[in-house]
Amino acid sequence: MSDKLNQAITTIKAGNKQTGKQLLIEILKTEPLNENAWLWMTQVVNKRDEKPSAWNGC
Repeated sequence: MSDKLNQAITTIKAGNKQTGKQLLIEILKTEPLNENAWLWMTQVVNKRDEKPSAWNGC
């Protein structure tokens, strides 16, 4: 697991989902097949309508 992904997970677990989400987006822009990043992205996107737009942005 990358340092940035570990940072994103730690940030999310600490309750800062917005910052964690931004880190995940950065990861997914360079590693679009990173399954762990996608898994954690599901934890920070909380509206059903927001999920497709989050996926399209990466």
